[in-house]
Amino acid sequence: QGATIIPDLDIYESTTHILVDVVLPGVSKEAVNVEYDQKTNRILISGEVAAPKHSGEEVKLVRQERPIGKFERVVGLNTQQIVPEKIQASFDAGVLSLQVPKDTKSEEKRKISI
Repeated sequence: QGATIIPDLDIYESTTHILVDVVLPGVSKEAVNVEYDQKTNRILISGEVAAPKHSGEEVKLVRQERPIGKFERVVGLNTQQIVPEKIQASFDAGVLSLQVPKDTKSEEKRKISI
């Protein structure tokens, strides 16, 4: 306990988007914070996995395998050509999904005058 949890993730890339899926089992949408830092071109995902609450009679923990506490994951984007204001996030069944659009216009060929 006490160490920051580093959640697992998958990163996919297409010609138009970078897609990031972060596995956050047992975490509510409200407990997740996502920030994009344009200077470092990184996305910071942070929050907290809350301890489960058991109603009824008093219980004592016998065995704990699930991580509980603060989590953080930094995702470095391997391209400078993204559109930060169009980054989208969704959260479903314990998976945070980010869609990071690439600026495809800047990747097109262009003539350079001499």
